[in-house]
Amino acid sequence: MVDTLKISVTKVLESRLKKTDLSNVPFGTVFTDYLFRVDFRDGEWGN
Repeated sequence: MVDTLKISVTKVLESRLKKTDLSNVPFGTVFTDYLFRVDFRDGEWGN
């Protein structure tokens, strides 16, 4: 049996994609609208 985590998703109200100049994207200055975060404690993945 495989345990699965319940992953909650919070959507942004407005995407930043339209405001991003894709011809000039310096490293570390432009971030995605979404981020996946998970913790690893005591040998297990969790929220």
